[in-house]
Amino acid sequence: MVEILRRVVLVVGVYGAILALCHARPVVVEVAVEDFAARQAGRPGWSGDRQKSLETFIADRTEGRVVEAGGADWQPLYDAIVRAHAGDGAAGRFAGREGHDRSEGSLYLLPCEAPLTSIEPPLGEGRPVVYARFLRPDGVAWLHITRRIGREARGAPAGLVRPLRAWWWAFLVGGLGLYIVLPRRRKGEDTLTYSTLRAGILPDFVGLLLGGTFFGLGLMIVPEITGSGSMFDPAAWPLYLVMGIFVLLAWVIHGWAAWYEAFRLDVGPDELHLHTLRDERRVAYGDIETARFEVRRAPKLLRRLMWVAAFFNTTAAGQAVLLSGRADAELILTETGGRRTRLRLTALEGSERVAAALEAAGVAIEDGTGEEA
Repeated sequence: MVEILRRVVLVVGVYGAILALCHARPVVVEVAVEDFAARQAGRPGWSGDRQKSLETFIADRTEGRVVEAGGADWQPLYDAIVRAHAGDGAAGRFAGREGHDRSEGSLYLLPCEAPLTSIEPPLGEGRPVVYARFLRPDGVAWLHITRRIGREARGAPAGLVRPLRAWWWAFLVGGLGLYIVLPRRRKGEDTLTYSTLRAGILPDFVGLLLGGTFFGLGLMIVPEITGSGSMFDPAAWPLYLVMGIFVLLAWVIHGWAAWYEAFRLDVGPDELHLHTLRDERRVAYGDIETARFEVRRAPKLLRRLMWVAAFFNTTAAGQAVLLSGRADAELILTETGGRRTRLRLTALEGSERVAAALEAAGVAIEDGTGEEA
């Protein structure tokens, strides 16, 4: 079953790399020092805010959104924000939490981190902004705490929002590396196998191109459509269903590649010995009543699904054209008792030896004129 294992590690590696690149935490929290005096001075004259006293302006801005920043957890956060605002950089457990624009002096935290967990009621869709009042010996300081979702968090440090992105290459190298180094079955002088490039590597590439595209597309657009910032929002199940169909189709292609890689045909003087992904069996030449060549095309359902995929993703149009125009030669062996064995000759290296062995054994070979789809 090494052929299946090879595709499993390939899919896990490549899909894991895509997930690492696309994964983002749905919610982060921006914390900054709030200077109400500067904010009031920057308000337009027609708003009437400049004419208010500073205390009245603060009361109007913070009405219903004030939390008391007490306790030992708030002091390190406030000190870190002051250092970041001064351009010295945050220290301690808040190091590296500065935003891209360091001049703003903002720090970014996760909602589950202290001291944000002490905010009651907690931040949410109906309460995205609160003001924390911090009592200091020299007066009152204010912190502006804002819940950021999806694109709103673009100013946050990448390591906080996308913690897996730094490991995407490990998934990719691991998957591709195991795909290459896993051993392949050895074949003897009289053993026929399918071309590794045409029947194994190329189908796997097509499967990755198809499945990886729709897998990554789903991860990227679901947070934008739902507005929750999460890639796994239950409300997006119709989109998951559509994308899942094409991902499943890609896995079917990988399954075909595994079948072709596992196939071996030993051409002996008295019999054919077939090894497949599921079993192996022997077909004696004396048990073969007829042998007939046919032309086989891809299933109609698969061809139609590929054209549907091309409608949503133009990169799949070329694959749809190739699949629709492909025709493969088959040798159909009908044994005594009516059992039929299909040998797909396309990309089977040395397939002419099968016909030569059958003719030498006196098996009549017919040229089929029909086409099986």
